Order: sequence, then structure tokens, then C-alpha cells
Amino acid sequence: MWKTRTPAMLAIGAMTLTIGTTGPALGQSACVPVKGKITNTFIANGGTLGVVALIYGKKKEAKLKCGLVGQPQALPPGADIAFIHIISCDDTTDTPQGPLHSSIWMYTTGNVLPPTPGVAGQVATFEEMSIPLPGGPAPTGIFAGATSDSRLFVDGAFYQTGAIDMEFEGQVCK
Repeated sequence: MWKTRTPAMLAIGAMTLTIGTTGPALGQSACVPVKGKITNTFIANGGTLGVVALIYGKKKEAKLKCGLVGQPQALPPGADIAFIHIISCDDTTDTPQGPLHSSIWMYTTGNVLPPTPGVAGQVATFEEMSIPLPGGPAPTGIFAGATSDSRLFVDGAFYQTGAIDMEFEGQVCK
């Protein structure tokens, strides 16, 4: 499903992934790779509802099952897609205030592309990039401390049934 990325997305991705793999230095973040799949569907008012299967870390430090809600946003210049994605996961950390689950709010933008030839019912494909929501709620649990260097690159497809299937990879930087 991975398609050729736009030059700007490749440059940003290469830059952030390089920073993340060189290790922390003065002013740099420590980044952890993440990847996974999202199974999603459209709901009322252009929103989405789905599940995320996420692998956190090079050695699969954590495998999480997460819920995902997408809220459509005004389109920025050059984008066909804009969402705030709210992710809440099935892990639990005990705190003095009670249980805490990992969660993060992401700002996602992207572009719609032609469907893959020969794929039944596919309406279009798309590429997105997600970052922690600027000014949004603080990430919790495994995502706590995520900085603006964190990025997810998403490839997906829309289907006539309303299904939206995606794969992603990227990093959480702290």
C-alpha cells in the first residue's frame, strides 16, 4: 500500500527520522519508532471512528490496541484532508489519582490520490502526516512528553462501503 511520497513529505520524514536515529544530543529529542494499522469507517458529519493496532519501539516494547475518533477540520492550503485524531489505548498505568491510559491528540493533513487499479470497491487512496496537536491536551501514558518532532506517515484507501484502511509508520519523540 506504500506509495511514492511527495518530495516535501519525504524531506520532512528523512530529516526527522535521521534526528531520531542519531540519539539524543544537545537540543535533540530521543525518538522511538512506531508502526501499525488503522481500521476505520466514516460516521456522521464527515467524522471517522476506528481502531488502531500500534507497535511501539524497535523491539516491540509495547503492542497497543487503541480507539480512534477523527474530527474533520478546515483544509489548510495544499491539503485535501484535515482531521484532529484522538487516540486512546488499552494499556493501564496505576497512579495515585486512578488508572491512566495512553492517549494522544494528533493533527493530520494529507492528499487524496487515485485508486489502486484492480482493487474492488476502492474509491481513492491517500497519504497523510500526523503530528501532536499543537496546543492540544497533553499526551498521556506511553505518549507522555511527545514533542512536535513526533510524526506519523499514513498511507490509506477509501472504499465504497465507507471503510477506510490505513498503515502507518513514524516516531514518537520526547
